[in-house]
Amino acid sequence: MVDDDEDYSEIRMRAALPLGRFPPENKHKFFQEKLVVSDALKELNLDGFELVKGDDPPDICIKVEGQNIGIEVVELVDQDALHARIKVSKGRNLNHTKKRNLLRGEDIGREEFLAMLKEQISAKDISVLGFSKYWLAIHTVEPNFYKSNVDQWLLNMEFETKHIDRVILKLDYEPGTNSNPGRHPVFDLKIKKPLVKF
Repeated sequence: MVDDDEDYSEIRMRAALPLGRFPPENKHKFFQEKLVVSDALKELNLDGFELVKGDDPPDICIKVEGQNIGIEVVELVDQDALHARIKVSKGRNLNHTKKRNLLRGEDIGREEFLAMLKEQISAKDISVLGFSKYWLAIHTVEPNFYKSNVDQWLLNMEFETKHIDRVILKLDYEPGTNSNPGRHPVFDLKIKKPLVKF
């Protein structure tokens, strides 16, 4: 998995980078996918599972209570905002207010967020054989996706899927306080599957 001569802390730091930074065959991509899934499942109080590399799709395979579950891992990112933030970091000519808004991610609201989610779910809603269940784990480091925002944005939302049995959304780390430790907020999205007609 991780070479003995590589520093674990460095690998973990690199694993916090977006999935797209690593080519698909890169072992660091798998390490990051494992972190995303492991952290998300622990936040949902699911334990006693073993993660192994999948055949892509799915990226990860776990066994929970005798069920083989395939999990595809994707990143939720606003490409337009990402390119704009890259522009800002390269010092391109943007006024101060626009820079501040782009760096904070304030250009993304509920409609954009839900459209991005639906796009990722739709893209991964494929038939994956050989598993009892097929889950989708979505993670994001978008700066405007705070738990308080996402709580409101997901209120009364249901996402239609044909093949995906569960969708888990993991947000970027939110610092805590003395009484409330920091964490990665995780959401178990409500999904709706079509009724099977016999």
